[in-house]
Amino acid sequence: MADLRLCLLTPDMQNRRIINQHLAEAGVTVKPMLESNSMVVLLSHVGTGRWASIMPRNVARSFGFAKKSGRSRSSIRKPRISSDWLRHTASRLRR
Repeated sequence: MADLRLCLLTPDMQNRRIINQHLAEAGVTVKPMLESNSMVVLLSHVGTGRWASIMPRNVARSFGFAKKSGRSRSSIRKPRISSDWLRHTASRLRR
């Protein structure tokens, strides 16, 4: 994940705290290159195709990030994130 241009919510945001908890449980450390307290800002960066983010599916869908758009996305079906899932997602985002 170190080579991803990752943008995440700021650490004080509840969704980021949840993400950090899941990442810690999976033994994964991330260093986002950009942090914002605005999902719109994050989605704007992801929309360029040069950035990756982690966010709720309904937020991504509401901004047009769906399979048909050609953008890569992965779903978390359980409330745990595994290292394998993160590696898989990272490889899909680099394409």
